[in-house]
Amino acid sequence: MKRVELVNRILKANTLRERLRNTHAVEPGEIDRARAAIEADVRALRSTRTREITKRRKRSQA
Repeated sequence: MKRVELVNRILKANTLRERLRNTHAVEPGEIDRARAAIEADVRALRSTRTREITKRRKRSQA
Protein backbone atom coordinates (compact mmCIF):
# COMPACT_ATOMS: atom_id res chain seq x y z
CA MET A 1 0.00 0.00 0.00
CA LYS A 2 1.39 3.38 -0.95
CA ARG A 3 1.74 6.25 1.49
CA VAL A 4 -0.76 8.37 -0.48
CA GLU A 5 -3.35 5.62 -0.15
CA LEU A 6 -2.78 5.47 3.62
CA VAL A 7 -3.21 9.22 4.00
CA ASN A 8 -6.39 9.16 1.92
CA ARG A 9 -7.89 6.40 4.04
CA ILE A 10 -7.10 8.20 7.27
CA LEU A 11 -8.71 11.37 5.96
CA LYS A 12 -11.80 9.41 4.96
CA ALA A 13 -12.11 7.95 8.47
CA ASN A 14 -11.91 11.42 9.99
CA THR A 15 -14.53 12.68 7.54
CA LEU A 16 -16.86 9.83 8.49
CA ARG A 17 -16.40 10.53 12.20
CA GLU A 18 -17.27 14.19 11.66
CA ARG A 19 -20.38 13.29 9.68
CA LEU A 20 -21.49 10.95 12.46
CA ARG A 21 -21.15 13.77 14.98
CA ASN A 22 -23.49 15.89 12.85
CA THR A 23 -26.06 13.15 12.22
CA HIS A 24 -29.07 12.96 14.51
CA ALA A 25 -32.00 11.40 12.62
CA VAL A 26 -31.11 7.70 12.55
CA GLU A 27 -32.37 4.48 14.10
CA PRO A 28 -31.32 3.73 17.67
CA GLY A 29 -27.91 2.06 17.72
CA GLU A 30 -27.11 2.99 14.13
CA ILE A 31 -24.51 5.59 15.06
CA ASP A 32 -22.88 3.16 17.51
CA ARG A 33 -22.64 0.48 14.82
CA ALA A 34 -21.21 2.95 12.32
CA ARG A 35 -18.72 4.27 14.88
CA ALA A 36 -17.58 0.72 15.71
CA ALA A 37 -17.12 -0.08 12.01
CA ILE A 38 -15.03 3.06 11.46
CA GLU A 39 -12.83 2.24 14.46
CA ALA A 40 -12.35 -1.34 13.21
CA ASP A 41 -11.23 0.01 9.84
CA VAL A 42 -8.82 2.43 11.50
CA ARG A 43 -7.33 -0.39 13.62
CA ALA A 44 -6.87 -2.53 10.50
CA LEU A 45 -5.21 0.36 8.70
CA ARG A 46 -2.82 0.99 11.59
CA SER A 47 -1.96 -2.70 11.73
CA THR A 48 -1.21 -2.72 8.00
CA ARG A 49 0.91 0.40 8.30
CA THR A 50 2.86 -1.08 11.24
CA ARG A 51 3.57 -4.28 9.25
CA GLU A 52 4.80 -2.23 6.30
CA ILE A 53 7.12 -0.17 8.49
CA THR A 54 8.50 -3.34 10.09
CA LYS A 55 9.14 -4.91 6.68
CA ARG A 56 10.84 -1.75 5.45
CA ARG A 57 13.12 -1.66 8.51
CA LYS A 58 14.09 -5.31 8.05
CA ARG A 59 14.93 -4.71 4.39
CA SER A 60 17.08 -1.68 5.22
CA GLN A 61 18.98 -3.61 7.89
CA ALA A 62 19.72 -6.55 5.60
